[in-house]
Amino acid sequence: MKKGGLLLLIGVVLGVAAGLTYAWVLNPVQYYDSYPAMLQADYRREWIAISVWAYSSQGNMARTQLRLKDLPMEEVQAGIAGVLDTAVAAGRPVQMLQRIAKLAQTYGVDTPAVQVYANSNLLAITPYPSITAEVALPTPTSTPILQPVALPAPTATPIIFIPTPTQVFTTPYYVQVLTYTCVAQPQIGVTVMEAVTQTVRGRERLEQEPLPGVSVWLLWDEGAERGVTGFKPEQGMGYVDFDVVPQQRYNLYVGMPGGLSLSTLEVRRCDSVTTTWEQWSLVIVKRPEDLP
Repeated sequence: MKKGGLLLLIGVVLGVAAGLTYAWVLNPVQYYDSYPAMLQADYRREWIAISVWAYSSQGNMARTQLRLKDLPMEEVQAGIAGVLDTAVAAGRPVQMLQRIAKLAQTYGVDTPAVQVYANSNLLAITPYPSITAEVALPTPTSTPILQPVALPAPTATPIIFIPTPTQVFTTPYYVQVLTYTCVAQPQIGVTVMEAVTQTVRGRERLEQEPLPGVSVWLLWDEGAERGVTGFKPEQGMGYVDFDVVPQQRYNLYVGMPGGLSLSTLEVRRCDSVTTTWEQWSLVIVKRPEDLP
């Protein structure tokens, strides 16, 4: 080996040895304990989401509060609300949604989703298959059920239902407007409104306002599906929709699925030429409590 190559090899070995001696002996890596409140904002948000998901499956409140200790309250509240909305949109089990809503209440979160899923009485009927077995659907010969009017051609002209004085209300809700249009996918859309009394220039009058956080049910022979108003604010805070199966008869309920349905709907093909389907749209109004 030439003298120059030998000197280079010796220099490399000495450099590596010196580096290892400095890193391992003179100035070794030191580890420090930290906790979530000292993390950057992005990592704090991830930590909050992980903690909320863990609570939704484990239900250990004490451990979760310890994990969220000293974190900014506004970040914790926003994180819990975000996880709950994600869980609702993903169709997670009702028990999981109830746990997240309970955690949200503990930290002072008040959203439509929290108001719905924190109410254990409303969610007492959780397994969808059992709903069909427990709810006795009315027969068409008992009390008249509002049916969609068969129109001669597809149109968006509203069918307005005006309750008569002799009509018996089993719930505070009634169908005010029922329309249908032709769209690419069969669908049922529901807008729930609340009739409120407003005083304008010394005179009282009824006005309608969107009503978020209301459960809307579709029941059919094989099962049921529930939606909650307010999760599509671009459509209105009282809006919820369902993707449905064509030529399947659905009974519509608001609140609890029992007794007479508000309407019975069946989505059909608009015509034999195109591949469009009916999209039923309903406006359902909650009457003021002081009305008979």
